[in-house]
Amino acid sequence: MLKRLHSYEEYKIRVDPYKKGKYFSNCYFLPEKIKQLIEEKKIYIEESENNIYLLEKEECFYRLYFYIKNIDNLRSLQLGLPLVIEYPYKGIFSERQHIEIEIIQELGFSLGRESRRMSAKSQNIKVSESLYINEKFMIDFATKDNIEVVAGILHHTFSPLYSYLPTKAMLNELLDQKKILVININGEIAGILNMDIVKNISWIRQLAIVEKFRGRGYGWLLLNYYHMLFKDEVLEFMQWVDINNVSAIRLYEKAGYKFDDLRANEYIL
Repeated sequence: MLKRLHSYEEYKIRVDPYKKGKYFSNCYFLPEKIKQLIEEKKIYIEESENNIYLLEKEECFYRLYFYIKNIDNLRSLQLGLPLVIEYPYKGIFSERQHIEIEIIQELGFSLGRESRRMSAKSQNIKVSESLYINEKFMIDFATKDNIEVVAGILHHTFSPLYSYLPTKAMLNELLDQKKILVININGEIAGILNMDIVKNISWIRQLAIVEKFRGRGYGWLLLNYYHMLFKDEVLEFMQWVDINNVSAIRLYEKAGYKFDDLRANEYIL
């Protein structure tokens, strides 16, 4: 039966024994992340015949992590919401990873998205300030007056199953922290860039241009402005890109980003 975890101590009692055994797993939680999810009442657990499942509750789905020892006792979890498994890896699958992928498929999951990480050292990023001598557009940090428009663009552009879309509460925090840039064309928001900075690395969470404004270079203007703002504050820029999103890959390559060997598959049930 699915139960919510109420404390980090309970998590260690329930989960630590599985960490010490010979289990197949996609679980890579850090203590700080587990404590945060417990505090936010977002982490659930279910045990079944030498197998254990951890579920992170998102707004409209669960993200599933597992420790599995007895493959013969696998069973599908029916929770009334979509389930997503995120499976990070480097380069080519090892024999163990092939087995873990088979486990994911045995649970009934199918491949939903393949992503790769792109990055660029700050000193290798070239910015052009001359692009902004123009009165037809303006780029600035979004304000709380923009929250509905920003939320609408995010949900219209990205799948909520894979993109870690922020809730309204999270959006309010991001706006307070000046983490979202918007480009205005004649007073209308044409695109957004949602970012974060962690340990001298700046991550792009989402970059989106409204459909009717695409193909006019506004994505490049927004990305270049973002680099211009933070180039001297961080050591590196990073983001994850869907391998099928050719236009996004070309945009980042133009700015100097390159693929590294870290990849991730996301499976959905």
